[in-house]
Amino acid sequence: MNATLPRIGRAFALALAGLMLQAAVYAEPRLFAVLSLTGDTFTLVQPQMTTGSSLDRNQRTIVKVPNDSLDIAAVQAAEVALKTADRNTQVDLFVTADPQLYALQTLSDDSPETLATRARLLKAVVGGTRAKQLILITKHRGDAQFPVSDGMIGIGRVEGLGFYVDLNYELHNKETGVQSRGFVAPYAFVRIHLIDIATMRTLRTASIHESSVLPAPVQQKENAWEHLTPQQKMDALRTELQAAVDQGLRQLMADAAH
Repeated sequence: MNATLPRIGRAFALALAGLMLQAAVYAEPRLFAVLSLTGDTFTLVQPQMTTGSSLDRNQRTIVKVPNDSLDIAAVQAAEVALKTADRNTQVDLFVTADPQLYALQTLSDDSPETLATRARLLKAVVGGTRAKQLILITKHRGDAQFPVSDGMIGIGRVEGLGFYVDLNYELHNKETGVQSRGFVAPYAFVRIHLIDIATMRTLRTASIHESSVLPAPVQQKENAWEHLTPQQKMDALRTELQAAVDQGLRQLMADAAH
C-alpha cells in the first residue's frame, strides 16, 4: 500500500499540471484581425415605379467615398463589439485601398481561381497579424425594405451602403398625426465573415440589414434629401454601418456559442 502512494501522488500531480496548463491556454486572450470592405462607395437609389413588371428598374448613382472613414468606423465598431463580449479580447484593425479586393467581394464566382485570388489578396493585407481568425466585413445585397410605423416601405434591391430616396411617398405618423411628403432611408446591408486565416476558409457568416427612415421636414421648402447636410448624410451612413457591424458580430458570436 505504501508503495502505491508515490505513484498516486505523481499521477495526481500530472493531472493537476494538465488542468493548470489547459486553464492557462483558455485564459489567453483571443486575438482577431478585422478588415472592412464596405466603405469605398455608397449608392444613391431612387425608386422608379413600373406597371406589370417585377424587374428592378430603380435609378442608381454610385458615389466614391474620398477616404477610408467609413471602413475605419466599421472596424472600430467591430473592436467595441468584440471587447464588449470579452474585455480581454485583442484586435488588430485593418483597412485597404486595393480596388481588386473590393471588386472581388461582389462576385458570385466561387471558382478555385477566384477563391485563390481572394485568399492571396486578403493575406497580403492581414499577413502580418498573429491572429488566427479574421473578421471580414463585406457588402450584402437584399430587398429594399425600410421600417415605418405601419410596416415596411421600398421596392427593388439594395447593396452595401447607401441612401434610398423617395421624394414622393406620403408618410403618415400614426402617433403624431403628422404627414410629410418624401423620405430618405440611409442603409447598411453587410455580411460578417469569420475566416480561418491559415486556410482562408469561411467558418461562419451573418448577414445584417440596418436602416432608418428620415422624413422630409414639415412646412419647409427643402425636400428630404436637400434638408440633410453632407456631414449629416455621412453621419447617417456611419450610424447604420456601426449598428450593422455590432448586430452582425452579436449574431456571429451567439451562433458560435451553440
